Amino acid sequence: EEAMEAVGAAFASGAAPGSVAFLSGDLGAGKTCFSRGFLRALAGDPRLRVTSPTYLLTNAYDAADGLPEGLVVHHMDLYRLAKAEDVETNYMLDLDRIFAECCCLVEWPDRLGVAPAARLDVVIRAPDGAARVATFDGAALADDHPWRGVIES
Repeated sequence: EEAMEAVGAAFASGAAPGSVAFLSGDLGAGKTCFSRGFLRALAGDPRLRVTSPTYLLTNAYDAADGLPEGLVVHHMDLYRLAKAEDVETNYMLDLDRIFAECCCLVEWPDRLGVAPAARLDVVIRAPDGAARVATFDGAALADDHPWRGVIES
């Protein structure tokens, strides 16, 4: 868990409105650990309570949680959704606005019917119970996006 939180923390410095990270992997792979590290680093609070929003679908964090003024981060867990159309028609997540105006960490993004053109794809695996391995694909990010520097380091 700590190692995956450290990986998430490394990406926190690049958080900005419109930054979206898709977090994929099996149950228990470390998607929420990544998000916890990201949010705690961004808030500068190692004890910030960050839990999986499985039943709520999204948790929003902002300046009241210690994040930089004007930045809102949505941590989404879409595991419960059965079909892509459930996202907007049944749960009214307002994804177009959230993806444009907020920073988003999206667990189980394969349940979405839409994907922002610019995003970071993170795949976390724990092959045969071995140490977790995270792979990053930032090909869809803008050339000057700060997350590119994290991927390359």
